Amino acid sequence: MRVFVADIDAKNNQGTAMKNELVKKETSIMSMDFDTVLRFASVVVKSGKLPRDWNVETAAMIVMYGQELGLSPMKSLLEGFDIIQGKISMKPSLMNAMIRKAGHIINIDKWEAEECIITGIRCDNDTKLSIRYTIKDAEKAGLLNKDNYKKNPKNMLFARAMGNLGRMLFADVIGNVYADGEFEITDKKSNKVDQLEETDTVDVE
Repeated sequence: MRVFVADIDAKNNQGTAMKNELVKKETSIMSMDFDTVLRFASVVVKSGKLPRDWNVETAAMIVMYGQELGLSPMKSLLEGFDIIQGKISMKPSLMNAMIRKAGHIINIDKWEAEECIITGIRCDNDTKLSIRYTIKDAEKAGLLNKDNYKKNPKNMLFARAMGNLGRMLFADVIGNVYADGEFEITDKKSNKVDQLEETDTVDVE
């Protein structure tokens, strides 16, 4: 089969044009004006795919917050955030994905029911940070009687470690948001939320 350079160039140009068009569409979706955000939020709320206590205003706030971080509306609403007693929290899996997508490195050095150690390395200046959170830290904070810690201790330790690592080393990527699992409701009547103490076991290079 004979392939001509002109044909290859034409195909490459066509591929580049398609990529550029996709980038334009994605950019337009992630930079919606306020009225468009409200209409979009209204549609998603009516779909019944969001938590029952989320109204249009709540969904719109999540979309706008996600836009600030470069996230698409659907990712923000369906995969990205939770609201715990009025506080926005990000899913640890999204934190992990955003940091890696930005080119940085995350190594899960240890992930067990008793201890989680996560190390992050920035791609721009090679700054290295290790965060350790243990079941003993959770016990000191009075968390072991919580259902999440009884059923999924590994995931809760991971959430704590990831949240600390994200804010300390990658705040330019995820903002100053807390991870799911880092808030504890101490008074349901007053909607008071206490942030848990951060682990003091940190290694920096």
